[in-house]
Amino acid sequence: MQYVASALAILLAIVVLIFGFQNLESVSVSFLAWSTSLPKIFLILGSYIFGMLSGWGLLGLMKAAVN
Repeated sequence: MQYVASALAILLAIVVLIFGFQNLESVSVSFLAWSTSLPKIFLILGSYIFGMLSGWGLLGLMKAAVN
């Protein structure tokens, strides 16, 4: 089962990378008073990594609450 989960995670990462490389044009990103322009791939990959890290953190908190 662990191999299936690992294979799916790798497949998802590959799909995200392909999607990112197909969207290389720049976009404007604003947060409060901060604003910048960056390629979509950085925005996509950054969002993916942030979501992955927050998911792992949430899973860790849930496991800690059960124990």
